[in-house]
Formats: sequence, C-alpha cells, structure tokens
Amino acid sequence: MVSLISFVIHDFTEWIPDQDDAENARYHYGTHYSSAMIVASYLVRLQPFNQHFIKLQGGHFDLPDRMFSSLKDTWDSASSLNMSDVRELIPEFFYLPEFLNNQNSFYFGRKQNGQLLDNVKLPPWAKNDPHEFIRLNRE
Repeated sequence: MVSLISFVIHDFTEWIPDQDDAENARYHYGTHYSSAMIVASYLVRLQPFNQHFIKLQGGHFDLPDRMFSSLKDTWDSASSLNMSDVRELIPEFFYLPEFLNNQNSFYFGRKQNGQLLDNVKLPPWAKNDPHEFIRLNRE
C-alpha cells in the first residue's frame, strides 16, 4: 500500500539499511502484512477473537489508544503515518458488519483523551451504519 504514496516510497528508500551483504540483506518491511495479531485486533469486538487477542497480548487488552477504534486513524496509519504499519484488510471488511460494533459490551478502557473505546468509528459516508459501510465497501 505504501507504494501508492510517493513521499512514503521515498521515506522507505531512505530508511533501508545501508548494508548489502548476505548477513544484512536490505529490506523494506520488518513485519508481515498479515498475522494472527492483526486479524485478532480487527475482530477484537467478537467472540472468540477477543480471547485470542487477549492471549496474544499477554493476558489483557492492549492500551486503548493502540487498539483498532477508527477507520480513518487506521487508514492514516497504514497509508502514511507509520512506516511499520503494513497490515492489510481482512475479508470481514467486505461481509461482516458485526465486527465493527461492540455488541458484547467488552470494556476496552478509555483513551488518553477520556473517550471510551467502544464501537469502531466509521467514515462519514457510512452514516455511522456498519451495514452501510460493508455495502459501500463492496461496490
């Protein structure tokens, strides 16, 4: 995804370690775009994925400010703000609106700004409706 944005490509090119031998091969990404933690972090509002997340996180939810809470913030992070954020969308973004709502009323805590972490904040074009988000995302 970072290849879509020219200034990010430049940043990655500048960041590549200045080493070119077999022991220290050059690379763009130090993490993989998909992992159990990425999937569990997106699906943390659903059972049994919240239990997988807790197990992967060492027995507790992550800090509220680091958890999946906003489509805009997630997009901004993956597309330009965080060079190590190379995650991809999971299939549920195209068929499962329930993963965006905290239907089980899990307590994830409060962000540093005092905001309670609950449902995922959707883009304005979704009209705060997870079903509409999924419908439009599939177009």
